[in-house]
Amino acid sequence: MVASHGGYEVVLGPAAARFLEVLRAEVRDELADALRTDLLDGPNAAHQIGLRFDSNGIVDPGVPGEVDYTVTPLSVHAYTAIHRPLRGDELAQLGSEQHRPVDGRGCYVLDILPAELGFRRPRLA
Repeated sequence: MVASHGGYEVVLGPAAARFLEVLRAEVRDELADALRTDLLDGPNAAHQIGLRFDSNGIVDPGVPGEVDYTVTPLSVHAYTAIHRPLRGDELAQLGSEQHRPVDGRGCYVLDILPAELGFRRPRLA
């Protein structure tokens, strides 16, 4: 799933696309709008957290790794997006696949997390 609005492209990874598929249409539309406006220089930019992923999982941001992702709280329903900037070659490939000019910047959304994942549920015996 790909969208462009507000000066950047949004490409959803498999986990993010699956998450959107199970939402009610109204919530899905609100979340899609937030992804188009919140990821780059959005209203919660001051609250973003950087993470570095490597083949073994998440490591500290200051440790050399493979891919830097950003975690951004979205402005709708307390969702959080894990994303990274699209590289130039990815933008070129996107333009070729979509048969259209693409914006000069974009985000690959790895996953979208609901707020309730941040809370531990009591263990039932």
